[in-house]
Amino acid sequence: MVSFSFVDNSLSEIYNRYVTRWIDDIRAAGAIPIIASHIATNGWSGESDNHAQYFGARGLYVWYARKTAKATGSTFVNHNYATKILYEELGYEKVQAFYPPGGRSAFCCLETS
Repeated sequence: MVSFSFVDNSLSEIYNRYVTRWIDDIRAAGAIPIIASHIATNGWSGESDNHAQYFGARGLYVWYARKTAKATGSTFVNHNYATKILYEELGYEKVQAFYPPGGRSAFCCLETS
């Protein structure tokens, strides 16, 4: 599974070139490549609003991953959308426990109980 967290507009060609090369190497080794997007950020329109931002800062990253998966015929797993749905179900207060105080993107601790 390949996941990136550093891509920006200036690096889209580098992202595509490296991921495509890795996918070729993965297939040559007899494995099945899977490209995964990032999880949703801790982005809310208000401190008690139950609508997580989906296409905030990471929307472009999801697009890069989806585009590369399609171009290479690889499986794409959209963790961004899945965590957005989870965040909306849990609500603002419960989601804050996954992040350090004031954090937007450092997913740190998920309790399953």
